[in-house]
Amino acid sequence: NTMHKTDCLLKMVRSYADPRVGAVAGLIRHRSNNPELGEVMYRSFECGQKYHESLLHSTISAFGGFYSMRRSLFRPLPFNAYSNDDVLIPMNVIRQKHRVVFDPEAVSEEDMTDKIGREFARRIRIGAGNFQAFFWLIDFLDPRRGWPWFCYFSHKVTRWFSPFLLALVLASGAALWLTGAPLIYPLLVSAGAMFIALGMSFIIFPLGITRPMFYFLSMNAAIGLGFFRYCAGIKSAAWTRTERDNKKIGPI
Repeated sequence: NTMHKTDCLLKMVRSYADPRVGAVAGLIRHRSNNPELGEVMYRSFECGQKYHESLLHSTISAFGGFYSMRRSLFRPLPFNAYSNDDVLIPMNVIRQKHRVVFDPEAVSEEDMTDKIGREFARRIRIGAGNFQAFFWLIDFLDPRRGWPWFCYFSHKVTRWFSPFLLALVLASGAALWLTGAPLIYPLLVSAGAMFIALGMSFIIFPLGITRPMFYFLSMNAAIGLGFFRYCAGIKSAAWTRTERDNKKIGPI
């Protein structure tokens, strides 16, 4: 479902003039009749991360539908790799002492579902693959790797574990509240509870102002459920297609 711009490959290959570059990630823009605001915000933030990681050393992941690499650096994926090739393949390039750069001028477009339910199911699948990748990339938790370590930890690890970190913040704040801690803790816990209540109210009252809150909560919930799917055992690495409304969208 990825449609490539006519000049995207010419833009992408120019980075290989630098022999240190082993892979290039392109930009994928989403097309939708009713774009999900949360996903648009997430994609915009993700692109900014990839760009600035490239300036430091390497982006540690690519958009799965559009990236390239030097053939000599390709390494087969581990058995039963699940929804995480766009992380594992670039990270294997970095393991071989090459850079992975993000080129925002190499552009492709893909159809995007505007249904949060469909996106939720996709995120659970991705979440399970992410925790699988975490244990395969354990060597990147070594700070001696330099910028790739920093980018991996700050970009991926903190995001993958964010549902548990958020739950820990709420639980610890509530515990401090009960022990008579300063007023700041009750206020923070109350603010967190209000954010959750407003976000979940979108299910009953679908207001535009609460939609990004609901998206944030649902995507973190999907990551958490992905962890439990991973713990239950990934029985198949087969890719599952996400239904998209591409029939409603004309050509580029």
